[in-house]
Amino acid sequence: MSARKAQAAVEQGSQARRTAEADEVRREFARLLHDGVAQTLTAMLLELDELRAEQQGEGVVLKRVDSLERSTRKALSELRDLLRQLRASRDGDRDLVKLVKRGIRARVGRRPAVKFELVVSPAWPERITGRTAAELHRVVEEAIENAIRHGGARQIGVAFKVSAGARYAQVSVTDDGPNLAARSGIKSGGLGILGMRERALLLGGRLQLARGLGGRGTTVRVSVPVEALGQPVKSSAS
Repeated sequence: MSARKAQAAVEQGSQARRTAEADEVRREFARLLHDGVAQTLTAMLLELDELRAEQQGEGVVLKRVDSLERSTRKALSELRDLLRQLRASRDGDRDLVKLVKRGIRARVGRRPAVKFELVVSPAWPERITGRTAAELHRVVEEAIENAIRHGGARQIGVAFKVSAGARYAQVSVTDDGPNLAARSGIKSGGLGILGMRERALLLGGRLQLARGLGGRGTTVRVSVPVEALGQPVKSSAS
C-alpha cells in the first residue's frame, strides 16, 4: 500500500470514529430531551386544554397562568440540566452528590413544605464517571418528582450506599406519600418508572420499588455494580 493510500485509510477511519461519536451524542441528547423536557411540555399542553375548558373567571385564569409559568420554568431548568449532563458524559468524572444537592436546594426554594434528608455512605466516591452520574441523577430527579407531584410527599430521603461486600452501589429515594400502587397515573409500567428501569439497565444494574418505612410511602432503589462508578470504594463499607 502506498503512503498516500495509507494516509487516506487513516483519515477515513478517523472520520468514521468522529461520525460514530457524533451520532452517539445526538442519540443521547434526543433521549434525554424526550425523558425530561418533552414530558414537561406535554404536561403544559394538557394544562392548556384544561384552561380552555375551564374558563370560569379571572381567578381560575390567573391560577392556571401561574401553573403554566412554573411548568415553563421547570422546562428551562431541565434543559439546562440536560445540557450539563450531555457535557458530563464527555468530560469525565462528576460529583453526583453535588448534583443531587443542587436539585434539592432548588426544590426547597419552590416547595418549602417538603423536607429533604440526604445520607451519603463514607465509602461513596467523591466523583464517579460522567455517564453513570448522568443516569443516576436522572433516576433521582424522576423519583423525587413522582413523590411530590403524584404522591403528595412531605418527607423525602435520598441515600447513597455501597454494599458490605463492595459489589454494588445503591441510590435510593424514599418518600412518605401514598404507596406507589395507590398513586393515580403512576404504575410500575408507567413511563416514568420505565425510564428509570432503562437507565438502571444501561448501567448493568436494576431498579426496585418497595414500600417505605412503616408500610407508608415508596422507596425507589437503583443498584449498579461498583465498577460502573469508575472509582475504587472501601470494601468494609456498610
